Formats: sequence, C-alpha cells, structure tokens
Amino acid sequence: MVKQYIRRILKTLLQFIIIIGLMLLIIYLTSRDSRDYGKLLTSKGAINMLYFLGFIALFYPMFAYTKKKVYLNHEFEKDRKSIEDIFAGAKYQLVKEEPGKLYFRPKSKLYRAMRLYEDTIVLDYTDNPIVFEGMRKDVYRLARYIERVVER
Repeated sequence: MVKQYIRRILKTLLQFIIIIGLMLLIIYLTSRDSRDYGKLLTSKGAINMLYFLGFIALFYPMFAYTKKKVYLNHEFEKDRKSIEDIFAGAKYQLVKEEPGKLYFRPKSKLYRAMRLYEDTIVLDYTDNPIVFEGMRKDVYRLARYIERVVER
C-alpha cells in the first residue's frame, strides 16, 4: 500500500511538471517580451515551484483515490451481469478476475495515458456491501449507477 502511494505521488508530480512546463512554454512562445517570463525559470523560482508541486503531489493521492461501499439487496452473483453491463456502458473492460475481486480498466488508451495508468477500479465482492476502490470521481459515479440498478 505504501509503495502504491509513493508511486502515485511520483506520477502526480511528473504530471504536474509536464503541465506546468507546457504552460510556461506556451506563455514564452506567445509573449511579446519573453525576458519577463525567464524570471520564473531562475534557479530559485524553479526550486520554489518544485517544492510547491511536490507538496501538492504529496497529498493529492490521499484525496483522489478512495473506497466506496455499495449495499446489495441480495447476492452479488444475481447482480453481476448488471454491474458488468454498467461498467461496459461506462467504457470499462474487465481485465482481471480473482476470487472475490474484479479489476476494471477504461478501454481508451488516451484516457488511460492521461491518468498515467492509475485508472483501475477494483470491485471487492467478498462480502455485502461490495467495495469499489479507485479514482474518486469514477468510483462514486459508477457506484451511484449500481445503487440505482440494485434498488429496482
């Protein structure tokens, strides 16, 4: 779990550095007087920017990844087809199955690359409630869909 958290911190930091670098490049290329923007890249400015990005990256995985419980009215196997259909409708595919766990990933390679391949949603159905684990936005969205299907 600690290795996964550290990997997510490093990937987030890399993503932030790339985004900030592209923004600075665009500002530099589109500005009339590029000398003013050169001050941002001085050694002290760059170090301060890295500290800031590192601080954000340190806490980002804590808030971006979560677990969500969904209570089923009956056994998982009765709802399994509906749950897999919901994932398929959200453009996720089942990539791995272990006893009590299903692993889903998005089908889009671009979407996966933009998320730095930290996009797997793990569904643990060993107990009721079933537990989703993954990126907060996707987990909550898919869990809401499944809660609606289960209510019927």
